[in-house]
Amino acid sequence: MGVLKVRSLLCLLFIMLILLVPGSDAKTCKEASERYTKDCSDYPCVSACHKEGFVDGKCEMLWARPVILRCFCISNSC
Repeated sequence: MGVLKVRSLLCLLFIMLILLVPGSDAKTCKEASERYTKDCSDYPCVSACHKEGFVDGKCEMLWARPVILRCFCISNSC
C-alpha cells in the first residue's frame, strides 16, 4: 500500500512541475493594424489582421482625447 501512495504522490508532483514551469506560456504580441483604419468592429478587424499575416485581431479603446477605437492584430511570436 505504501508503494502505491509514493507513486501517486510522485506522479502528482511531476504533473504540478510541468504545469508550473515558467516560460511555458506562449508570448503574444499585438500591434496596430496597418490596413484597417475604419470604425472598429471585431469581424472586419480580424479579417484585416488575417490578411496582414496575424492570427487574430480585436478592437481596443485608446484613452486619448478623444477616446478612439483601434484595431490591434495579435501574433503568437514576438
